[in-house]
Amino acid sequence: MKKFVFICIQMWVASSMLWAQETAGSVATDSVATKEVKLEGVTVKAARVMKTVDGMKVFPSQAQLEASADGYSLLQKLSLPGIRVDEVMRTITAPEMIGSVQVRINDVPASTQDLLSLEMGTVQSIDFITSPGLRYGDGVAYVIDIHVLRPTSGYVVGGEVLQAVNRRHNSDNVYLRMNRGKSEFSFNYDFGWTDFRGSRFNSTTDYALADGTTASVINRTFSYKNPFISNGLSAKYSLAEDEKYLFLATLSQSFGNSPSFHAEKEVIQPLSTDTVTTQSKDRTGTTQLDLYFNLHLPHAQTLTANAVGTYVGSRYGYSYDAVSPYIYNVRGRTNSLTSEWLYENRFKPFTFSVGFKQHQQYLGNEYTGDLLKDNPLHNSGQYLYAQLRGKLFGVGYKAGMGVSHVYYSQQGGSFNYWLPRPKVTLNYPLSSSLSLSYDFEMRSSAPRIAQLTDVTQMNERVLLPFALIEELSIGNPTLKTNPDYEHQLRLDYDSRHVTNSFLALYRNCHRTRMQDIARQTLSDGTTQYIFSRTNQGSVQMIYLYDYLTLHLIPEKFDLTLYGTFLRCFNFGDHYTHLRNTLMGGFDLNAYLGKFTLSASYDSGWHFLEGEGKGDGGYASYLSVSYRIGKLGSLSLFWQHPFDSNVRENKSELLNRYLHKTISSYSTDLGNMVSLRLTLHLSHGRRYATQQQTLKNTNVDSGVVKHE
Repeated sequence: MKKFVFICIQMWVASSMLWAQETAGSVATDSVATKEVKLEGVTVKAARVMKTVDGMKVFPSQAQLEASADGYSLLQKLSLPGIRVDEVMRTITAPEMIGSVQVRINDVPASTQDLLSLEMGTVQSIDFITSPGLRYGDGVAYVIDIHVLRPTSGYVVGGEVLQAVNRRHNSDNVYLRMNRGKSEFSFNYDFGWTDFRGSRFNSTTDYALADGTTASVINRTFSYKNPFISNGLSAKYSLAEDEKYLFLATLSQSFGNSPSFHAEKEVIQPLSTDTVTTQSKDRTGTTQLDLYFNLHLPHAQTLTANAVGTYVGSRYGYSYDAVSPYIYNVRGRTNSLTSEWLYENRFKPFTFSVGFKQHQQYLGNEYTGDLLKDNPLHNSGQYLYAQLRGKLFGVGYKAGMGVSHVYYSQQGGSFNYWLPRPKVTLNYPLSSSLSLSYDFEMRSSAPRIAQLTDVTQMNERVLLPFALIEELSIGNPTLKTNPDYEHQLRLDYDSRHVTNSFLALYRNCHRTRMQDIARQTLSDGTTQYIFSRTNQGSVQMIYLYDYLTLHLIPEKFDLTLYGTFLRCFNFGDHYTHLRNTLMGGFDLNAYLGKFTLSASYDSGWHFLEGEGKGDGGYASYLSVSYRIGKLGSLSLFWQHPFDSNVRENKSELLNRYLHKTISSYSTDLGNMVSLRLTLHLSHGRRYATQQQTLKNTNVDSGVVKHE
């Protein structure tokens, strides 16, 4: 704790010294850095960062735009507080226990293909929403909304190839967009292939038996193969007239195939040392139709509707040959329909919005083999919300109330759950550079479909001198949705050379779904350890972080430093577990003409949830990019430099009946070098503006798989 306080003091002193230097040498003008945006001969001055009620609006610099190959590259260079961007693996995440990140383009959730085909010349600004409103749904910690100009003529064709030089990993994407008048046609195709073979897992489990003795088992993986192939194809059509209407239709199809997972491990048991083989096959196909319509009404009113139909078909097979073979297969099919409408009226003193969202889902997963089950599940939900947003006596506010209803039905039972969802956000500018905000929210946290399915899995079998040990995982159809209460206090400072964001967060997940492990002894002497989840006590956490960005040489050299303190409280029915952790990292970007140099390090996420203690692996990158005029760019990435065997994760189970530690390592990710080539050609492009507001998706297959 002393180290964390010392780090925060150092970071605050550094930002204060730079602020003092700027104040002493400047006149009484806006201290926020500015950039020039040129649109058809008109030069517009725009603040680089503007504070908003629910976050900030960021205007990327010309150097950042020119150095970015795609949306992932741009977001990495912006170093948004709390956001972790992996350009090679194409992920955008927040700390696991904080929530998910929702990325949008013109307020429509963006796919991987959308980010890869993002035209840097059209990017105007980025809304970084740190207090998402009610309409964004549950579990969303941050929303990133990229505002771009809408093309009205011409075409653009491009692609991106990312190939690991010394590993079996490839990811490609090609796209075509054609515009004429009010219409746009676009096509995207992506292909990915990975065949990592360097993963290793080591685990030690101590089983406490009913007679007071302990049995220990050690697992060491010595052979691992997990090839994966993915394909995705999408076609879009839009019809738009500025400030009047927008219609958007998207048809997409994606496939994922892991044809031959194979792992062999040495199992050291009390009576013997054996070689155990685990194999699986996993294939999933998703078809989705998305229809969207936005209509501008008189008197600053808008009406938006969105409907998404999804079909997911999947096949999964699993085998495990410890003691005796354990084999099962799943054939899954999921149909879902999600719809939403939103009405907004921009009155002069405030903006009023009201919306309604509903979804229907049917899961028909058939299990055969040692896991014999055919249990259809119906899931539906409705969500009604209303919100006011405006400014009063210098205080920006956003206040809303939502009501959510969740219904589940399967063989043997059903349940309904209603929950009010109030949310309040207040923001007060202490000065032109410093602002204080407070956010409160109560939201619903629903169980995953696989957790509700009444299916029993065999995880482990251990042979003892006169008996057998079995580890089982069982779903719980009686799990209930629980409320989460969250308070946030944020202090943001921004100037020409310094940007600093400090967050203090407290969350209380009341009667949440916590792990429950029961021990029972059968008449034949078999001891079973049954893993399940039940609604218990609470999980609470205190989360503090400070995010400091130094623009050491404006438009040339940026350095970001961040540190985090996490305090976890876990109060189960039979246990209490606490933990303190410190985390941190840095990002560095240098813009040297056509070259861009980047370096980053993140210590990983360390937490304690229920009885599971987790230490995520660190991430580090060195990269260099070269801009090939207006044609594209060439980039080289070095992942986990000077580390040939990267620890990906370490977990520990702190249960009264068994203690388990698991460590995973990867030689694939260590010293991994990747080359990326981005190309695009355009002709006759002209632009207008248009805004979209809704989009929904549901691609959860609900299949219970071994993790």
